Amino acid sequence: MKTVHIFPSEFGLERMKEEEILGPKELVEMKQETGTSTEEKDENDDEVDDYHREKLRQYQINRLKYYYAVVECDSAETANKIYEECDGQEFESSAARYTKCTKYVILFRK
Repeated sequence: MKTVHIFPSEFGLERMKEEEILGPKELVEMKQETGTSTEEKDENDDEVDDYHREKLRQYQINRLKYYYAVVECDSAETANKIYEECDGQEFESSAARYTKCTKYVILFRK
């Protein structure tokens, strides 16, 4: 690999703009739906805990879509090998997988 460049996605730009004003959508929805803040909830309520964990997880997964990377490789063979090795692999236990569209952001320039 020669370089890796990270760019915000259109989705990410929109969400970051919204979050600046309103906060994270999933976490704001969580407070509205439960009607309480995290501090006010009953500590023994496992159902509420599971709900909060799921909303936080949803937010974390969505955050993975805020940016994308463009990899510049030294050869077409290197780019193809990276693509073959990454295709379908899970990203750091996140439930997000690299897919065939990843191939289009692995570049080779002479």
